[in-house]
Amino acid sequence: MVDLYADIARRVERLPVRINELGLDHMLGWLKDSVDRGKPDRHLYDIINDRVSDIEESLLTDAFVEPPSSCGLDAGDIHILTTQGGCPVRIGFGDGSVNQTTHVVVGGQTATGKSFCMANLAIGTASNGNTLVIDSNKTYRRIAAMHSHHRLVRLEDLRINLWDMPDGVPAGQVDQIVNHEVCKSYGLQFAEYEINEVVAAMRQRGEVPNLLSVIYRLETQTYKGWTNRARYRDSAVLILSNLMRATGDLFRCKKGMDLRRLMDGNTVIEMSGLPEHQAMIVRYLFEYVHLLALAGGR
Repeated sequence: MVDLYADIARRVERLPVRINELGLDHMLGWLKDSVDRGKPDRHLYDIINDRVSDIEESLLTDAFVEPPSSCGLDAGDIHILTTQGGCPVRIGFGDGSVNQTTHVVVGGQTATGKSFCMANLAIGTASNGNTLVIDSNKTYRRIAAMHSHHRLVRLEDLRINLWDMPDGVPAGQVDQIVNHEVCKSYGLQFAEYEINEVVAAMRQRGEVPNLLSVIYRLETQTYKGWTNRARYRDSAVLILSNLMRATGDLFRCKKGMDLRRLMDGNTVIEMSGLPEHQAMIVRYLFEYVHLLALAGGR
């Protein structure tokens, strides 16, 4: 179960408002007590969540400071925000020619409009191509215009088998990327050989690995004596089993959803609730997009 207190406390810390000014300090204390007793008060969490969401929304819709003219942002064709003086700020990605831009970085302090800027960018480009937005704290569901252009996919609706392959991508390439990403994310570099071994054995038998079957194959793998390989294997079983429990039904499937659907149109994927695993999931999704592009997919 998600720690309701930890989830809401992280969001409160990000607000540029003191906790006593929110009038939530006592309620947060009561919520923490209920979590500590093992009986989280969901109704109290919902009250606090609504209050925090209202503050977050007001920050998103506040006016923005005017950028310096030297940045040249007003020369583009995609409207991203309006300044305090009512001046539109636009950004351009080329004048109809092939766009060579591969990365855009939006930086700034808390409550300076980064998320709202990216929302406008996603909305402005929605008609020109497919956009995939990863939302770590349910920011974009509170921007009404996003609902007109993007479908929102909740984390609990995702079903992913990490070892599913995009059509046209060799199994060995998928396995190399996935095994390395999982080991790097969870400190299992020493167990990567053991994971590679059981995944390759399953492929040779015509099986498509999934998290459950990889854990099972590792558990039943035998080594001569009490070797380092056995210790590495045991660490992998423990950590991967914890990953399975922490992520609920996300990885608990033999066949995951067709992730190409996420790239078919404009999509926002909400990642709130799994802060310890968000980075790995996001990297995996973008690796999948990369492999799909290499294979000639959309």
